[in-house]
Amino acid sequence: MSKITDSIEQLKIFNDNIQSEGNLSCSRNNYFLVVTSILLLVLSQFSIKELKIVICIVGITLSIVWVLMHQRSSEYIKYWKNQTEILSSSNQLPNIYPKDKIGGREIRLLGLVLPITFLCLWIAIIYFVLK
Repeated sequence: MSKITDSIEQLKIFNDNIQSEGNLSCSRNNYFLVVTSILLLVLSQFSIKELKIVICIVGITLSIVWVLMHQRSSEYIKYWKNQTEILSSSNQLPNIYPKDKIGGREIRLLGLVLPITFLCLWIAIIYFVLK
C-alpha cells in the first residue's frame, strides 16, 4: 500500500509540474503578445524607412525567441506527461493523460500559431518596407 501511496504522491507532483509549466507558458505568451503589439503600434507611428527596418528586425527576433521558448515549454510538458504515463503503467494506476481517449490537438501545439503568424507578419512588413 505504501508504494501505491508514494506513486500517487509522485503523480500529484508530476501533475503540478505540468500545470505550473502550462501556466508559465500562457503568461509568457501574453507578454510576447503585448510586446509584439506595442512594436506594431510603434512601427505605425514612424515613416523613416531605416527605423521601420530596425523595428521589423526586433519583431522578427522577438517572434523567433517566442517560438523557441514555446517549444521548450512544450517539451517540458511532454516530458512530465510521459513520466506520468510511465509511473501510472508501472504501478497499475490509471493514466490521467490518456492519449487514446482525448481527441483533437494539444493546446501546447496550437500555441505555436501566434508566434509563427507574427513571424510571417514581420517578414511581410519588412518586405513591403524594403520594396
